[in-house]
Amino acid sequence: MRVLGKIDLAGRIVAALFFIQWSIFQVMLRNWDRVEVATKFFLGNDFEYLYKAAGLFVDGKNPYLEPGFIPLPSALYIPLLLHHLSFWNALIAFRTFCFFLVVAAMLWLCRELHMNVLNSSLLMLITLTYVPFYTVLTGGNLDALMLAFLVFACARKDVVRAAFLGLSIGTKFYSLLLIPVLALQRRWREVTLALAMLAILLLPFLRYMPEAFNSVLHRTSVLRLGSNESPAVLFILLFGQDRTWAWASSYALLWGGTLILRVIGDSKNVANNNQRWRALDYVPWMAAAPALVFTYTGTILLPVLACVIRKNQDRELSWAEWLMVSGFVLTGIYPVVSAQALSFAFSVFGIPGSRLDTALVAIAPLGISAVLLGSSMAALRGSSGASEKVLTAVPTGS
Repeated sequence: MRVLGKIDLAGRIVAALFFIQWSIFQVMLRNWDRVEVATKFFLGNDFEYLYKAAGLFVDGKNPYLEPGFIPLPSALYIPLLLHHLSFWNALIAFRTFCFFLVVAAMLWLCRELHMNVLNSSLLMLITLTYVPFYTVLTGGNLDALMLAFLVFACARKDVVRAAFLGLSIGTKFYSLLLIPVLALQRRWREVTLALAMLAILLLPFLRYMPEAFNSVLHRTSVLRLGSNESPAVLFILLFGQDRTWAWASSYALLWGGTLILRVIGDSKNVANNNQRWRALDYVPWMAAAPALVFTYTGTILLPVLACVIRKNQDRELSWAEWLMVSGFVLTGIYPVVSAQALSFAFSVFGIPGSRLDTALVAIAPLGISAVLLGSSMAALRGSSGASEKVLTAVPTGS
């Protein structure tokens, strides 16, 4: 398979781009007041909904009486632990906890992947300058917890892997995708243990489960274009929102088709695969579904990039893997920074300025689509994501 680039190049490129963008953004921030910052970047405070829902539960009421509370009720455990604090103190505590948890998870991943000092440092720099990560912290979203649990779901012991997978599913429903993946691989012990952990987490909330599933399904029916990284946005822009059959079927073909290719590629390369890292191979599909995925969910792509950087530590990357890297970069672009560059480019090439907003909306969905295509192609060609032979030297445990 033809390869592009050099050893240890991917981490350097992404880290340099993100650091430059972050520096430009810091300069731009000096010219804005707090209202302007909130208008441009604030996507709502999810922790406020979690905090209110926890209060309802403490009072013996249905937490889904809070309209903004969408996830499974097991997402309330940490808000319940913090509910004795005032809201703002609880929010600060939650943000701090999520920040250090993500940093700890990424450092643990660096160690477990046997990444060298250079790539470990570059990955942490990327993490700390990645736009979705800061959006997650600002909004008090659950995706930081889901990221950490997915990373720890790659532990050496299968019991620990299953426990953290159950925690991840209980935090955000996206991780449920891994259950059929594990079933196809006949990893029944992990499937059983993960579902058992999920059942234990949900046990105190059984009477609220009908409302929980209605809430999750309602989220999948909501649609917006701005701050949405779902590939569905690309097809809505192409066909128009009114032609639901056209954009929905095209989106389903991209999401489902690449997922099937990924599964087929993994089945062909099973001899080279380290099953311990399987969860990370399917994270891109969690970040691309359903038709509404806020851009902060891109945070969970950080461990996917970590595995690509780890492979680049030992060998050059293939074109499919560079496609994944390029897609990741697109998911980490500050719209306000890219708006300046695109506005200049549009004027140079004579493109109408009215198309600028459309281009900005399409950046993150285009990035996610590139990651999906790159991951599926890499699997088919034998360089299968996180589980490639290059990582099998890492001990797996049992």
